Formats: sequence, C-alpha cells, structure tokens
Amino acid sequence: TCPPMCLCISDTVSCSASGLARPPRSLPFFSVTLDLSYNHLSWLGSDGFSMMPRLENLWMARNQIQTLRHGAFGNISGLRLLDLSSNQLHVVEQHYFQGLWRLEELRLFNNKITQLEASMLSGLSSLKKVYFSLNQITHFPFFSIKDHSHPFLAMLDLSSNRMTRPPWED
Repeated sequence: TCPPMCLCISDTVSCSASGLARPPRSLPFFSVTLDLSYNHLSWLGSDGFSMMPRLENLWMARNQIQTLRHGAFGNISGLRLLDLSSNQLHVVEQHYFQGLWRLEELRLFNNKITQLEASMLSGLSSLKKVYFSLNQITHFPFFSIKDHSHPFLAMLDLSSNRMTRPPWED
C-alpha cells in the first residue's frame, strides 16, 4: 500500500519533501521509481529497500545522508539510477554499491566527499555516467576504473573538486 505521506501513481512512489527522517517501512513492492528527495534522511540501514526487487530508479537527493550501512541497497540489483547528490557523504566505501551490477548512472555530486575507496566502483560493469563534481576530492583512484571492467562508461564528472592534476597522471 502507499504510505500516507507519499503519492503513488502506477509504478512510481514519490515521498519527496515529506519531512521523513527515514524511508517508509512499507512501500509498494512493485515500484520501479522511488523519490525520497528533499527529506531529512541522515543514514540508510541494511536492506532498507529489500522488499522492492523491481526498483530501477532511486532518488535521494537533498537529504542529510552521512552514512550508508553495509547492504543498504541489498536485493535491488536491478537499480539503474541512484541519485545521492546534495547530501553529507564524506567517504565513498566499496560496500556502498556492492551488488548493483545493473547500475547505469550514479550521482554523488555536491556532497562533502574527500575520500574514495579504490574499489568503490568494482562490479558496476553497466555504469555509463558517474558524477563526483562539487566535492572536496583531492585524489581520484583512476586505476580503479581502468583496471576494472567499465565498458560503457561515457561520463566521469570530477569537476569542481580539489585535485591539482588529472587523475590519470597519478
């Protein structure tokens, strides 16, 4: 059923700007798109979306997310777009996106990211676009995308960071 603070139309659930401190517990399992943008989410626990196996688009922009627990995106391996832009993330750890092998677009711009784990994008073989702009990144582990299989990667946005030289020179 549709949570009272959300709007559900067809396979889309919009809980945008609903004042949520955490994702609603019961969401329609058949949902393809979930919008949790403009809320007050500060962390995501394990398996928070495990009852939504058809989820392809997850928007969580403009929250205060600082922490993603191991398995936060468990059981949603069909996810194609993940928008975590304009949050409070400082570090991008490898386990954040583990199992999201169908992910095509990852938006992490306008956070407070200073550190990227070298293997953070491993296993994301369908990636086409990754946005890391408007952060505080001083070093990007370029070898991590060169050494792993990202045959479809067409856009890697690292603009407006604190890098003093191109990442492929490291």
